Amino acid sequence: MLLTFLVFALIFPAGIRAGEPVKTQINLLAAPLLEMGYATGIVVGVIEGDKDTIFSYGTVSRDSRDAPDGKTVFEIGSVSKTFTALLLAVLAVEGRVGLDDPVRKYLPDSVTVPRKVKHEITLADLATHTSGLPRMPDNVEPEDPLNPYADYTAERMYSFLSGYELPRSPGEIYAYSNLGSGLLGHILALRERKDLEALIREKICQPLGMKDTGVTLSPEQKNRFATGYYVLEEEPVPHWDFSALAGCGALRSTARDLIKYLRAQMEIVDSPLSAAIKTTLIPRHSTDIPGDWRIGLGWHVDKTGTIAWHDGGTYGSYTYVGFNRKRNFGLVWLSNSSLWQVGGLRERLEKILLGDLIEPLKLKKPIKLNEKILKRYTGKYRIRPDVILEVKLIEGSLVLSASGEAGGSVLYPESEISFFFLDSEDLTTSFVVDKKGKAQKLILHEGGKETPAEKI
Repeated sequence: MLLTFLVFALIFPAGIRAGEPVKTQINLLAAPLLEMGYATGIVVGVIEGDKDTIFSYGTVSRDSRDAPDGKTVFEIGSVSKTFTALLLAVLAVEGRVGLDDPVRKYLPDSVTVPRKVKHEITLADLATHTSGLPRMPDNVEPEDPLNPYADYTAERMYSFLSGYELPRSPGEIYAYSNLGSGLLGHILALRERKDLEALIREKICQPLGMKDTGVTLSPEQKNRFATGYYVLEEEPVPHWDFSALAGCGALRSTARDLIKYLRAQMEIVDSPLSAAIKTTLIPRHSTDIPGDWRIGLGWHVDKTGTIAWHDGGTYGSYTYVGFNRKRNFGLVWLSNSSLWQVGGLRERLEKILLGDLIEPLKLKKPIKLNEKILKRYTGKYRIRPDVILEVKLIEGSLVLSASGEAGGSVLYPESEISFFFLDSEDLTTSFVVDKKGKAQKLILHEGGKETPAEKI
């Protein structure tokens, strides 16, 4: 998919002053994302004490002039994990399951659940990303790569579990796992003999008055469903469908519903879920996320459990939700572009949540280069004796990956020889070419440091 943008410079203030309203901070993030073509539509919900405010930007699709609003439906991706974890806590409070119950207890006898020595994976391990299971199973082979979870069945998941060897004991180390959260949702549905969506609606959405949160949409809700776009691309991408792994990312919701969800989490309103919510916010393990964050059940929390957040993305959406009980402040960010790829965005939303000042995003706009030029740079580059970088041309874009790495990072051109990464504000790469334009060397640039890699 070739990119078709021109380069231009956009200058923003160096930052914001202390005491500026939240809207100024949100504008500082949303405006350049829209101006530079990274985002199509954005809706932000803010809770400040008893006051709710919703800001909207852009359009619901690139073919529409309609602005999104608090009732526009978005995919919320991995924010679904907080609902799956809350469902676990609700069922635990009801005595239906125990947090320390082994996963094995709820799966068919034909499934061999991996264990390490005497340590079994528990339901709490799945909710805290400490199960030892990988981020994704290795037998995901989607018929449609743009809809990667649609045909991943329970049978495939059972097959993977039965053949997987844990690298460490469950409960030891946080390692984010879509598989773990998906498995948790699957187990809770098996336990209650109900569809996971039906359980979430019954146990969470109905008590909180969240009528627009679920997986299956009515015709009227479909009319409010924002079209999704892969960041910087012009053509829409399909919405994601889920089978066995629904618990990790299947939900759709609106800003108004997520404000209700956060108000319950913050205990601003009385909720029948209060005891379960308290359970989810207990810090249980350290994480590898910068900022000294812990993991509760589903939520990333501070060491006191009074500040919590989660984000999520699909190929056509990015969502961030968080709350800070110390400030009586909640934040919802919904966009119909895959802005999870934009380096620095989540960190700035986190700063807004914490009440800190933010700086403008360091956005660049890619130019168009024809494939003849891009092909010059394909090949392998030795950056260390034991590390090889490989540059491939995939669907009109250069993709950089390290030896043994699955996937890779797209290189976006800002000149004929210089490229940037969406997921990093500071890291760039350039190529050294000979007189015939043939690449001789790749150079990584970060923080004023240059790291060369000779072509082999």
